[in-house]
This record gives sequence, C-alpha cells and structure tokens, in this order.
Amino acid sequence: MYSMILKYNDKVDLDSLPDPEVLFLMQNIRKFIKLSAEKRKEKDLFDIEYVLFA
Repeated sequence: MYSMILKYNDKVDLDSLPDPEVLFLMQNIRKFIKLSAEKRKEKDLFDIEYVLFA
C-alpha cells in the first residue's frame, strides 16, 4: 500500500486534499443543525420553554 501511495502521490496530489478532521467536524455540525431544526418544528410556538430559551 505504501508503495502505491508513493507511486501515485504526484498524480493524486495528496497534499491538496482537505483535512479529514475539518470534514468530520462540518458533518457533525450539519447533523446538529438538522436535529435542532427538527426539534424546533415539533415544539409549540407558545410553549413557555420555547419562548424563554429559543
């Protein structure tokens, strides 16, 4: 595997690929936003918890 990486490194340009930690962080943020939006849709707009903490 290492030899293949060395052989094709210049063609694939591994150094220009995005940082995987950033990609996973962005993916988790998107999931959180989606779940938060779904919870907001379920809440009653006149619920005291929604009004105070939204």
